[in-house]
Amino acid sequence: PWQVIYLLAVAPFWLEDWFSNVNSLNSVRVLRLFRVFQVIKLGKYNRTFVTFFRVLKKSFPALNLLFCILFFGMCLFGSLIYEAERGLWTRTTDGSYEFRRPTTAGDATEASPFTSIPQSFWWFIVTATTVGYGDTYPTTPWGKVVASSAILLSLLVVAFPISVFTHLWEEEFTGYRGSELTQPEEDLSIRDVASGVGFGAGG
Repeated sequence: PWQVIYLLAVAPFWLEDWFSNVNSLNSVRVLRLFRVFQVIKLGKYNRTFVTFFRVLKKSFPALNLLFCILFFGMCLFGSLIYEAERGLWTRTTDGSYEFRRPTTAGDATEASPFTSIPQSFWWFIVTATTVGYGDTYPTTPWGKVVASSAILLSLLVVAFPISVFTHLWEEEFTGYRGSELTQPEEDLSIRDVASGVGFGAGG
């Protein structure tokens, strides 16, 4: 498989050299991106890369639980925030209709960013992962209650897989450090045995 990737990475250079007058071959240059996969090949020679992917593999159960909880939370809180923040279907000055909600001050109305439940999923993902872009936020009292509940529950949900990942990484790193410390002792014992055999043979 690696030979095929190398061939695809080098092919655009030769094709452009042989067919220099064909403009349609400019799109073939995208194949040069296959050279990036050479970085992945270096991972098997680096103990850190191997340890990292081993920890990821062991973390799959915790990550699956995280994604499942995020999915159900996305459906639940996305629906609740939509009902609390969508506002009223109002006719604007130009004759069109849109959902409008109260502003933060409460003295006026503005177009609601929560126009559908799927669109509200984005707000929950950003909130649950503690990113907080600030592009969508609640302004109504019930919307703030829903948002506060989502924030508090998200902290507990995200903390669990992170603690599992940290524990697994610590175990792998401890084993890696232990193997480095025991390796010189093993080499020394082999040399001692070899020298003892040579000494006995000579005596």
